[in-house]
Amino acid sequence: MNLVVETESELAYSVYEALLYFPQAALLDIGSNLGYYTLMAASQDHRVYSVDPVLSNLAYIRKSGELSGTLGQITLINNAVSDENEVVIPYNQIEANEGMVTMVNEEQYDNLTDQQKLQTLPGILTVTLNQLLNHIDEDTVILKVDVEGFECKVLNNFLQSPDKNHYVPYIVMEWAWVKVNMNGWCPYPGQLIENFELAGYRAYKEGPLKEAIQQPMNKSRLNENSNLVWIHHSARDTLLQSSPTLSL
Repeated sequence: MNLVVETESELAYSVYEALLYFPQAALLDIGSNLGYYTLMAASQDHRVYSVDPVLSNLAYIRKSGELSGTLGQITLINNAVSDENEVVIPYNQIEANEGMVTMVNEEQYDNLTDQQKLQTLPGILTVTLNQLLNHIDEDTVILKVDVEGFECKVLNNFLQSPDKNHYVPYIVMEWAWVKVNMNGWCPYPGQLIENFELAGYRAYKEGPLKEAIQQPMNKSRLNENSNLVWIHHSARDTLLQSSPTLSL
């Protein structure tokens, strides 16, 4: 049987396939927005940890989970994620697009115009990626990160940790704002790339995974992409040797 999957993007297809290859894995959805990835994974019977600083987004996910019968698979977490515990201010940079919420600190907030300040939400406490993982029971975690330029703050400490308590075979992420250092949160993207490589990951294009691994990207090509799929070397070996378990 051929399974046709309608997705909002090639990145979503990467997440879908990653979950098929690891049927016991949880999805950690950092920057869940309205929950497209969260609900997709929950519908595949995966446990999902949905993290977003905007409480109304989590309310929409809760309602969608209730309507789809998947709420029992979903844990909702109202935090931002950073490399330390601090208070940051969610700022909706494009008022008509609530998916463009980024984080600003107090100094950056003070530099906003009066109109821009109306597009902020109350300050929220950050947690670290390692702290989130400490609350996840599943041994294997597929990680999706879409936090509008805050990705370096989310990922660097985890990648540098010598002892990891969870197996994270795939990290799928938005790259568009990292490569331009939006809001100054990722001044050294080369350091993030090096941390990925030292932790055993290599970058690939989004889309069908077996096609992607045939063409690994070198550093000079990364900025040609808006999204990236980082695959751990052990997961690449698994991908080459197996077929996904379809959830029908």
